[in-house]
This record gives sequence, C-alpha cells and structure tokens, in this order.
Amino acid sequence: MARDANYRSCLDKGENMLACSRSYYIQVDSILVSAHEHLRNKLKPVEQSRLAKEHQEWLKLRDRQFREIDKDNPVEGRDYEMFRNHEKTAVLKKRALTLMSRF
Repeated sequence: MARDANYRSCLDKGENMLACSRSYYIQVDSILVSAHEHLRNKLKPVEQSRLAKEHQEWLKLRDRQFREIDKDNPVEGRDYEMFRNHEKTAVLKKRALTLMSRF
C-alpha cells in the first residue's frame, strides 16, 4: 500500500510515533472499508449476501486477533500502544489486500 511509505517516514522522524501508528491504523481501516464497499458494489445480490456473511465471520476473527494482540502485549505505555496499533493495522491490511485481490 502506498501509505506504508508515509507511515515509515513518520516513524523515522522519531517524534510522536504513537500518533503515526494511530493515523496509519485509521488510514488502513478506511482503505478496508472502501475495498469492501467497492467489491460489494461489483457483485450480484447473491454474491453480496455471501460477502456479508464472510465479512461477519472476518469481524469475529479480527476481534479474536485483536484480543490476542492486547493479551500478548499487556504492558501499558506509549511504546506498547504503538506496537499494538501496528499489529492490529497488519490484521486490517491483510484483509484489505485480500478484498482488493478480488476486484
């Protein structure tokens, strides 16, 4: 994704890296929503229904993965929050890329 370079550049500054990770999470989440909408709009109603069911299952998986990320990194602090954001963003990015591969 093109946003990766901006994220790395933001982190490389070494300033307010938590804000970088939060911003990147929001950007990737937005891309995921757009990818889902774009794919859904290209499908026939029956396929849209399948996609909706698939998406509900993915949301459950995402929630489990997010809980695992939080459980595996329970220490509080900006660095740990940044790491959790990074890991959660990777989950969203993987799903967005999967959906985009189906365009």
